[in-house]
Amino acid sequence: NGESTTGTHFEACGVSLIKDMLFDRINTPTRKSSNEQLMKVQQAANNDSEAFETTIENKKPSSSNPSPSDREEVLPIHPSSWPQLPLMIRPTPNTATKIRGIRYSSGKSTDELKGFSNKVLPINTGTEEPGSCLVVDFESTYFIGEILLRITDAPELPENSYHPESYFEGKKRTFQAVVRGKFKEPLCICNCVTGQTFDRRGNLPSKWIVNSFLKIFSLLAPQLEVNLSSDKPRFLAPLVATAQTVRVDRDAISTQRSTIEGDIIEPPSSDPSSILWEGGSSSEEFDRAQEETSISSRMKKRKKVFNQVAARKDELKQFSTEHEYTFEFFQHMLDFKDDISIKMGRPVGNVSVSQMTDGQPIKFMSAYNNPVTGELETLWSFDMWHESFYQLAKDALEQGA
Repeated sequence: NGESTTGTHFEACGVSLIKDMLFDRINTPTRKSSNEQLMKVQQAANNDSEAFETTIENKKPSSSNPSPSDREEVLPIHPSSWPQLPLMIRPTPNTATKIRGIRYSSGKSTDELKGFSNKVLPINTGTEEPGSCLVVDFESTYFIGEILLRITDAPELPENSYHPESYFEGKKRTFQAVVRGKFKEPLCICNCVTGQTFDRRGNLPSKWIVNSFLKIFSLLAPQLEVNLSSDKPRFLAPLVATAQTVRVDRDAISTQRSTIEGDIIEPPSSDPSSILWEGGSSSEEFDRAQEETSISSRMKKRKKVFNQVAARKDELKQFSTEHEYTFEFFQHMLDFKDDISIKMGRPVGNVSVSQMTDGQPIKFMSAYNNPVTGELETLWSFDMWHESFYQLAKDALEQGA
């Protein structure tokens, strides 16, 4: 199942914890029509991905940065209002990530769900019955799509349906995220990154612990960019080289579109659903990739190829606006029980993330690293909170950190 590669998602979700700072339900008259729109979104999604076709209102805005008058609250609502306490997911404030709606993977209405909004998003436990996974539709400056999140220790929702079997059974991973959608502009693949960004410096653990993990993950992610000295530390790696699985739906050419809640399998590079596929014409490196047959070797080959693409700044390889892309991330090094902590193994044990980040949440994010401006322009960004972060974050804000 490719589980041996889970460490690489620590690059996309938790690695920067070590490297960086190692960081209501709305009862309004418009709610019904909102759900009707979500139903239409799901129906369209089942019809050749029409859900991700951009409309006039979805075209790229003139600026991806919010104006001062539109700045969002950095501190989330109090944990006592979190429907899945002690955990909470939300779109990162003051980024281009905007929520279009929440729905079940089957498309049925979410009217009965309580406590969720465009600032408090649902987490799946991995034990949902088929069709009962909760999916979030979102949009940003350059991307429009959907996301499904699973965390092993997330509390179940009384309104949802569950069964004894778990997605996580037999797997080491504790976290999975699947993003599927379309790019609004043909962005260069080499400029699209994932990782962690923070707004202030945190409290690093012992230097030897940080250096040890930097060494390990630099081997896993050769194009890793780490900045520990900045007032806004960050850790970034190439998006396509970091994701555990990448699939491309090339419309009529691709094989049948799979459900977002099912298993996401890395295709062989001879399949049109592979991002390595070149429609019959191939270079030497792509020919070598086609020789890889096991899922694990397919993943490793794709990562190697796109680390090389990033290294040489190959701007010829771009995301197409005509295709739908699926990115799967998972990892096993985060523990979500009493805190969000990093499993460092012996002799260190688990290390609290909230202390290292000074209450800043970890992110599940991707961005376009604009080569002209040097700015990170959000593709998607979601904050992962634990109640243990809240007081630390509040104290830092009150102290003007």
